Amino acid sequence: MKIRTVVTTLVVGGVVAALSVLGAGVAERASAADCVIPSPDISTTLTDTTSGTNASVSANDVFRWDTALSNLDGLPDGCSATASIDPSVFYGLQPITLYLNADGTGSTTAHGDSVAAMAVDPTTGTLTFTLTGYAATHTGVSAHGYVTAFVNESIQRGVTQPIDATVNGVVTPLGTITGAVCTTDCATLPTTAGKWGNENSDGTGRVTIQSPTVPAAGTTVTFADTLTSPGQAIADVDGAMVFDCLDAWGDPGVVQPDGSCQPGWETVPVTSDPGGSYSVVTTKPNQVVQLWLGMAFTGGGPWTDSADVSVDGATWNAQATITAYGAGGGAGGSTPTPTPAPTPTPTQTSPPTPTPSETPIPVATPGQTPPKTPSSAPTAASTSTPGPGPAAHPSAPAAGSASGASTPSAATPDGTNSSLAHTGSDIVPLATVSAIGLAAGLAFIAFALRRRRSESHR
Repeated sequence: MKIRTVVTTLVVGGVVAALSVLGAGVAERASAADCVIPSPDISTTLTDTTSGTNASVSANDVFRWDTALSNLDGLPDGCSATASIDPSVFYGLQPITLYLNADGTGSTTAHGDSVAAMAVDPTTGTLTFTLTGYAATHTGVSAHGYVTAFVNESIQRGVTQPIDATVNGVVTPLGTITGAVCTTDCATLPTTAGKWGNENSDGTGRVTIQSPTVPAAGTTVTFADTLTSPGQAIADVDGAMVFDCLDAWGDPGVVQPDGSCQPGWETVPVTSDPGGSYSVVTTKPNQVVQLWLGMAFTGGGPWTDSADVSVDGATWNAQATITAYGAGGGAGGSTPTPTPAPTPTPTQTSPPTPTPSETPIPVATPGQTPPKTPSSAPTAASTSTPGPGPAAHPSAPAAGSASGASTPSAATPDGTNSSLAHTGSDIVPLATVSAIGLAAGLAFIAFALRRRRSESHR
């Protein structure tokens, strides 16, 4: 890429100033049609934030997906890039659009310093980055964004598998993940109550309250949920389910006639009780009950609540903290500072210095006192007072000036007019003419004197 600097020159009040205007390839890159951010300038990573390592991954672990864009200087408004992960392995992305701002923040609305917009498509697992006009007019521009996703039960314990991303349509390896091996604390049916929840980035969400394992069929399980922080409300009851076994990753299942555990569950009705509690009745022995509550969230969270689960007179308490959907990012860049170009120094051209002409010494007529030679040459407008002899020739005028008397112009062959004694280059011919005239005058005077003596001797 060529780097170009445009210099604009201003002349104000006779002073010349030069300003340097940013041209670091902006015009060339911004003119590209159907602009796509080059794939080498895009990096993306996936990291298991639940276990802290991609070498021991369990189903439903939370992954953070980071994507960074670099070398964006000069790219135009609308230039874009895409990155995607396999939706058959990762789930839980939310359909959000986040603006990545030059102050390092992300926002759901565009700011004056927004560098790019990051749009999330959960169906295809794709992030689409679209630049604003910021990069075309700033330097050192970069952007980054991240979202969170869950890995599903398709992974297998102890098995290492490659994980890829697709960047601008090209498959890009991201490394591998290995399913965690169950040696201790393997998944078993719970013996106490549990509670968790999620926010969906649009103000909606869900809270799940889980009972301990209930030994007998036909047992009533009562749930009472208390919200312990502002900015949340129970919107509705989404339903309830029961299950009696867990699969390899601890997910709900139903015991089959052959004793195997088939992933899934059985849905059961929920009764809303006075005072805001809810009841569910088990259908088989050794079942676990889960109650789902639809939630409405406002603000940025986090949100907390506490639940009591009662079975046959015994009560267990569970608490949860719900955080906003994990997505964010930011960008960076700076306004270019024009570098002043060196100020040109005006070149002054000195007029040629004329060679002073020799002032002829007047020759006195016999019987008269010769006039004194002036201490300085006469000005262009002055003339010498002639004596009986020939008049002294005036000094030639300075270059570019006009003589005191107007001299008829002589036409040159090209049709332009030129005047005598016009420049200092005419001085030498004039001096020559003056010398010839002086010699002729002296010769004439000598001749007249000899003739006068001759006549006086007659």
